[in-house]
Order: sequence, then C-alpha cells, then structure tokens
Amino acid sequence: MVNQAFAPAECIEAFGASSRELLTVARGAPINRSAALARMIETDVIPRLMLARGADDATAAATVFDVDAEGIQEFAAMMVALDLRKAHMVVSRALDAGVTVESVLLDLLAPTAQRLGQMWVDDDLTFTDVTVGLCTLQNLLRGVTAGDAAEPKRVFDGRILVAAAPGEQHTFGVLMLETMFRRAGWEAVGMPLCDLDEIRAAVSRQMFSVVGFSLSQESALGELATLIGAVRAASMNRKIVVMVGGRVFNDAPDLVRQVGADLTAQDGRGAVIASENLVCSRVRTH
Repeated sequence: MVNQAFAPAECIEAFGASSRELLTVARGAPINRSAALARMIETDVIPRLMLARGADDATAAATVFDVDAEGIQEFAAMMVALDLRKAHMVVSRALDAGVTVESVLLDLLAPTAQRLGQMWVDDDLTFTDVTVGLCTLQNLLRGVTAGDAAEPKRVFDGRILVAAAPGEQHTFGVLMLETMFRRAGWEAVGMPLCDLDEIRAAVSRQMFSVVGFSLSQESALGELATLIGAVRAASMNRKIVVMVGGRVFNDAPDLVRQVGADLTAQDGRGAVIASENLVCSRVRTH
C-alpha cells in the first residue's frame, strides 16, 4: 500500500534536484532561505492542505484519525529519520481500522508538515532536517494515494490541471489538491515545478475544463498573470476556467481579477463546487 523504501529519486521529483544537491544547498543555506522555507510551510502548504477539508460529504460519518500532539511529534521524527517502514505501519493500521484516506492526509500528514515547520521555528530542527522530513512526507503521500485502489465514482466529467505558480519551489500542496480533486471525481493532472512553456504545451494538447495555480508570494503576481494569459491563448478549450489559490488570494480575493483568473476558494468543497458550477454555466451559455 505504501512504498516502504525511501528513494532519492523522490527528492528529485519533489524538489527538482538530486538528494545530494538538496542537502548541499540545505547545509549551506543562508538565513533568509531557511526563513523562507519556514514561511512556506506555515503560510502556504498547510492552508492549501486544508482546502481538502469537507471535500467529500460521505467522509463526515466515517472513522477519522484521532491522533494527539504526541503522536504527531513521533510521526514527524519518523519523517526526519527516513523511517518509512514504521510510518507505513502507522498508516496501514489506521486504514485497516476504517480510517479514510482523507483523514490520513488531513489529520496526520498535514499536521506533521506543520509540526516540522514549527520545529524549525523553535530551533529544534535544522534546515536539512526539515527538508529531508518534507521529502520523506512527500514519498509517503505518494504511496498512500497510489495505494488507494478504490477509484472515485465519476460524478462530474471534468479535467483539471494543477500547478505551482512561477517562483514556487515546492510540490506537496499541489499534490494534495490534485489528489482531492481526483477523489471528488475529476480527472486531475498535477504539473509541479513546470515552467510556462510546459504548462502551455499541456493545455494545447489536452482539453482541460479547469486549470488551477497556487501562489504564496505576492511578488510573483505579475508572472502569474503572464502565465494565465498564455494558458488562455494556448488552451484547446476556449472556455477554460482558471482557478487560483494560496495565501495571497486568501488574504486578498480581489487579486483574482488582477491576474486574469476566474475564481478562488477558501476550502476544498468551495473549490470543487465553484469549479463545477462555473464550468457548467459556461457550457450552458455558449
């Protein structure tokens, strides 16, 4: 169900660099780079993970993962120690007991990412520790979602592309959003760490109903606006819906229009419902 062997290749996919390069950068990172990582965890990754809450009404009555602060601390230590074998046992036991995949993602993995960030702020972990911990968490997340054999019931015929905005250097939140849309019945394609040309090529080759971008840095609003314009010009779907999310838009929803997007949402249910409503509306009126 979960890949029990931590592979350096996962770091390459997660961060766009080899594990050796990653650790070299981490060990030599200046203070401002380390502080940026802490801010990213606290203000961007976790809020976007929380987008998934309430994504499926059926999970409301299902078993949730009741894990306390001590359990989260222990799980964070497993991530830093690269102990995926023990982490696999924790997750597998929970799933066998009836805990939903959504609860594992939101009640265990999300708080673990948050705890790693707080431990950096408290000087309990180094930049290297946090980077390795997040990379391990990424590997575990992929294993959990790949092991979820039950495909969601198709309730909406939509395809979404989810990507990080220009300048973003992490993929965890993008993967989470991709997963939650997929479990809501969408065909979801994640393109973390891809550049403008790659994203433009993707929308020119496939018919996407929605493209979603996440952004945590207000300084990159201009680059995002350029990307959105390029996507609209290249898209096979001339009625494509552009959704944006992240701390920047949570703080200032009016910026949605400034970058040329159609909508934003504060949570997962809102993102799915708003996307479906707008897609259907455009189909009816065109």
